Amino acid sequence: MKKPILVLILLFGILVQTSFATDGYYRNGYGIKYSALAGSGVAVSLSSLGAINNPASIVNLKNSFEINISFFSPMRNYTITGNPSGYPGTFGLTPGMVESDKTMFYFPSLGGNMKVAKNMAIAISIYGNGGMNTDYPTATFYDPNSPATGVNLEQMFANLSYAIEFAKNQSLGASLIFGWQRFAAQGLFSFSGYSSDPAALTGNANSISTGFGFKIGYQGQLTDWLRLGAAYQSKLAMSEFDRYAGLFAEQGDFDVPASWTAGVAVMEIPRIKRISGREAYHVTFEVNSVPSFDMFYKVRDRYETYIDVEGLFPWRFEQHIREGGYTRDFSAFFDQRKGIAKTSEGEYEIPLYVNDIMSAFYYARTFDYTNMQINDLVHLQNFYKDKVYDLDVKYLGKETIEVPAGKFDCFIVEPLVKEGGLFKHEGNIIVWLTDDELKIPVKVRTKIIVGYVEAKLTSYEGLAGKLTSKR
Repeated sequence: MKKPILVLILLFGILVQTSFATDGYYRNGYGIKYSALAGSGVAVSLSSLGAINNPASIVNLKNSFEINISFFSPMRNYTITGNPSGYPGTFGLTPGMVESDKTMFYFPSLGGNMKVAKNMAIAISIYGNGGMNTDYPTATFYDPNSPATGVNLEQMFANLSYAIEFAKNQSLGASLIFGWQRFAAQGLFSFSGYSSDPAALTGNANSISTGFGFKIGYQGQLTDWLRLGAAYQSKLAMSEFDRYAGLFAEQGDFDVPASWTAGVAVMEIPRIKRISGREAYHVTFEVNSVPSFDMFYKVRDRYETYIDVEGLFPWRFEQHIREGGYTRDFSAFFDQRKGIAKTSEGEYEIPLYVNDIMSAFYYARTFDYTNMQINDLVHLQNFYKDKVYDLDVKYLGKETIEVPAGKFDCFIVEPLVKEGGLFKHEGNIIVWLTDDELKIPVKVRTKIIVGYVEAKLTSYEGLAGKLTSKR
């Protein structure tokens, strides 16, 4: 008899910092969670910093506070080749390559949110942009007053946000935005003849500009498998950079332009396939770094397993790891009738109903944790490579947590993986299971070499029983 399929939407984010565009205006996300999701973070609620991209997200969170510091290190240089044209009014540049002295930039972000009613929340966010900075240690344009050439633009913003859930799983939000920015330039004296105000062109102290704007956002669960988020930010009408009125158009005008973002979160429904004459869940697990982080540490991991619908033991397992310069491909077919694992590296004897790391995770949901004491162990066996390893599941206690799918009373467990984990560099894996007969995994967290991976439940359907742990 078929068991109902448990449908989960697990939102995975490798929590590592991305690099940013150098225009000083926008970043894909703020904080390590949203940076990992690129623009799709506008559709989900992960932390208080989500109010920066979409104020509607905060109504789905419990009270929290978060601080983040992001690091950006661009490589900037210019190369001069050839000879000057000799045309009247032109001048030559010294041949060769010059690198910018400033290559390290830091961007702080902090945010806090608080529920003011069951369906309302407020938040405050402070965050910085930047990276539009060059400091070439040469008088590139032969400025007699400056031994260096370059510009610097820094921006800081503060948002005060409000959100309301106006219908079930549908929310709207709005933010009042205060903007602050400063600018300086040096080494541009040779362009004085082309400026409307040569005295306000180059070599002056930092010029400061401030202004206001707003942002509105929407976030909602449209279907059981689709979540949508969208936000619009108005232009921030900033005051002029008075000390550089001869460099910018309109006497120092440098507004922050309007923008909009939209993103979706889509679940993948586990498929049932027949393998060895049995019905099995085809479960896949993928971890990808965001493209902008690939130049530092590229991750493209994929796992597949076929889990027997009735017995919750595996028939086939595949592992494909791409982490930095490390690669590994491994596959195994489990002949559970004959007790043999046929792998890409040979054939090996296995005990009856041995697990792979993914099937063990599903099987662990069938245990009764009600009367367990903290640090109690449940013993399983995990086959990987060419051996059978012990795989203990440690009970860590209970906790009530809130995820996009709601608030749940949970058991906390830790699979103690000795070999064949979900990443090249194994770390501890913590799983939150609902405190009821279903034991749905609502949150999973595991460490990797460059941070950690976190998955949260955002929706579910087709349950095999009553979800009594949800508050």
